[in-house]
Amino acid sequence: MAIERLLIDQVFEYGLESKLRDLIVPRLFHYEDGVRVRDMDIYSRPLAHSALDHLSFIIKFGHHEEKKRIYVGEDDVEANYPDEFEAWIFAGCPGLSLIQLEQLIHEFAQKTET
Repeated sequence: MAIERLLIDQVFEYGLESKLRDLIVPRLFHYEDGVRVRDMDIYSRPLAHSALDHLSFIIKFGHHEEKKRIYVGEDDVEANYPDEFEAWIFAGCPGLSLIQLEQLIHEFAQKTET
């Protein structure tokens, strides 16, 4: 199993979905490590945005294995993207620093041990 899959599974196990989203957002919309989202390849950019949308959905509405749409208000629809999220993981989590993710998980694990 790839390291990305193991780390993301730990994120869900520990309930750190919002922290994961917070790690992705700055990398997509601001300069960091000399990389910007427009410098991502044409496949990674939509995957990263779909991952953000999926995380935002599950933070608000919980996990759903299959594609789900929830109507919010008269015209607004929110949806999850489980297939795109899995593709994002398979692609190596573009837009996410795995080092930062490992640090987040490590810090959380240390806090829960004490």
